[in-house]
Amino acid sequence: MRWNLFSRGDGSSKNKAARARAIGPVIESMESRTLMSVSMPADLMPAIENSPSITTSFVPSGPTIATNPGSVTVPSGTLVSFQASATFILPRSVQWQVSTDNGLNYSNIPGANTFLADTDFSNIGGITANASTNGNLYRAVFTDFFGTSTTTSAKINLTNTLTPAGITFNPVLGQIFSAKVGGFAASNTSWQASDFTSWVDFGDTGGWYGNVVQTGPGQFNVVAGHGWPHTGHFDVTITITGPGGVSTVIHSNAEVLGTVAEGPIVLSHPSNQSVIAGQTASFTASASGTPTPTVQWQLNNVDIPGANSPTYSIPATTVGQNGNIYRAKFVNGSGTVFSNPATLTVTAPSLVLTPIGTDFFPVLGFAYTDTVGDFKSSNTALHASDYAAFIDYGDTGGWYGNILETNPGEFTVTGGHGWPAIGHYTVKTTITGPGGVSTIIISDAYVVDPSIFD
Repeated sequence: MRWNLFSRGDGSSKNKAARARAIGPVIESMESRTLMSVSMPADLMPAIENSPSITTSFVPSGPTIATNPGSVTVPSGTLVSFQASATFILPRSVQWQVSTDNGLNYSNIPGANTFLADTDFSNIGGITANASTNGNLYRAVFTDFFGTSTTTSAKINLTNTLTPAGITFNPVLGQIFSAKVGGFAASNTSWQASDFTSWVDFGDTGGWYGNVVQTGPGQFNVVAGHGWPHTGHFDVTITITGPGGVSTVIHSNAEVLGTVAEGPIVLSHPSNQSVIAGQTASFTASASGTPTPTVQWQLNNVDIPGANSPTYSIPATTVGQNGNIYRAKFVNGSGTVFSNPATLTVTAPSLVLTPIGTDFFPVLGFAYTDTVGDFKSSNTALHASDYAAFIDYGDTGGWYGNILETNPGEFTVTGGHGWPAIGHYTVKTTITGPGGVSTIIISDAYVVDPSIFD
């Protein structure tokens, strides 16, 4: 809070009675009749009695910035934090902001709005310095009872770095190789190929300057020409020197061949396969090339671990594999090619139920609880719980039966019933399986008189 006292401006030193009084938020100078509204509690208003004729005014202002955040220059991958502070009239708040367009526009950073405990300092941290944050500006906006103040902006600058990218290439014995021998990336995307020099050690006591070729902002290749004395492996070392002495070393591999290198060429493509679940599906492909290319089978464009033979087999297909797409990837030092994709179609086996009737001999007056028929299923993966049985006992009575699995794909149906009279009854057992597939077992019940056992 600051009070400013100003004279009337007429140069008079005449001692006149001046009286000021506070009326709510209004201060009135009775002599000058100057009124000013301020937002203050009434008990903070000074009363002026018997003072020289003056005009009293209150000049409010926002927070006073005490500490501005400072710019940083760091390597890529460094975690960066900024700190700022201000003095306030409570209540207070803070909001950190970021600009990605060199200060033209700022946006609030979610959650970056707290103070350090019991201090007027605020921090923002956990910012990773990299290509996406390089050049970003950060500032803090402080607010208190009387207004808002903003710090100066702090900038993230990446130190200039070079990132090497070695390669493997295949020169041919007896021929001059003139092509890319390595590459590198520069953190400063304004640099050009002419800003760099390259020296290539070809690994056979020979060395010479390479040509740096720009392929994109901050992206460069090194091209060199050389002939090696024999076939085999050579370690190629490339030293890159850039502005300000920044440098890096690229390590590449020259695999010198005795014959002309040739990229893979697909000779045969895999064919679509249609199988019944449980059957084996196989895909075959082949390719030529120098050196001989390796093969890697892929499922839906993702490498299948260990699938590196010309033929890839799935020994026991499932319905869940229906629609999968397979292809072969062929690779050698001169390139990579893919076969045409092949689709696997897997269908569920058709279900066939075979009824097996039986003869049985219930005794009149006693409940029969035993086998009323059997059936076989073509799908040996199904179990008793996959089926339902309803038994018509041939005397207007009927009820559900119990199904027992005796062997894979083989089942027995048992029931319980008492017939009303001696004689022959045709027993019909209806079996229902998955998908509504059904069959009827016809059996014969010969109800006998219990006296035959006397």
